[in-house]
Amino acid sequence: MKILQFEKHIEQTIVFLHIESIPNKIKQYRLAYTEFIRERNSEPSFNDYIHELVENEQKYPLLSFFTVTRSDNDINDEFCSKFYLLRYENVYPITDFVLKHLVQFEIIQLAYPIVNFTNYLLQKYNHRLLRNEAATSDIQYYLTSNDERQVSEQFCQAWYRLTLNEIRYNCQIIKFSREQSIEQFSKSTKLAFFLLNASKDNSSIAILGCLQTLAKLQNTIVNYYRQIDQPVNELIEDEKNVYNLYNH
Repeated sequence: MKILQFEKHIEQTIVFLHIESIPNKIKQYRLAYTEFIRERNSEPSFNDYIHELVENEQKYPLLSFFTVTRSDNDINDEFCSKFYLLRYENVYPITDFVLKHLVQFEIIQLAYPIVNFTNYLLQKYNHRLLRNEAATSDIQYYLTSNDERQVSEQFCQAWYRLTLNEIRYNCQIIKFSREQSIEQFSKSTKLAFFLLNASKDNSSIAILGCLQTLAKLQNTIVNYYRQIDQPVNELIEDEKNVYNLYNH
């Protein structure tokens, strides 16, 4: 099954149906409760109109423009509960794999603002400044435009949202810590920290290790998909070979 077809199938058969079912279930529960109350009170209460359980356009003509129906449940928790309650882990193994590692995989999205900012600085300053100058100059002096400050802010927000305890760069294991506040970091961190270069010093090894760690997390999803997809492809090829054998 193609990736796009798989994702579309997941959306149509699980995600969309689940999202649409939550407000319907709430309304069904309230309707049942209202019916129970009506056995004792023939006249609907004002709350019944507010919660859209009964209608009276003559008495409340504008009520259709308002709604107080809401759900306090976390949509991810609801989805996971229903997914495993219906025992879909064997039917949708990739979704099962992602859900079980969701906390780790959520930080993959933070790679983009980190790569975007470091690539910009590399293109602009890597061959224009000496490493000694970059190692002693604060980053704030090189952010002269609003666009540069915006990209820098996106980097800092992503950097401080990372939930890694340690990172790996090749054979090195580095403790990942941010002792400064985000405001101090965005102003006083040296430019060399952002210029990816491990050939001469370790000034940018934190970012290098972070990117390598995030890349490995992403590769675990790709490799898991290949492990699942490979037997299917082999089965299809075997069927093709058998078909060709009997038709020649």
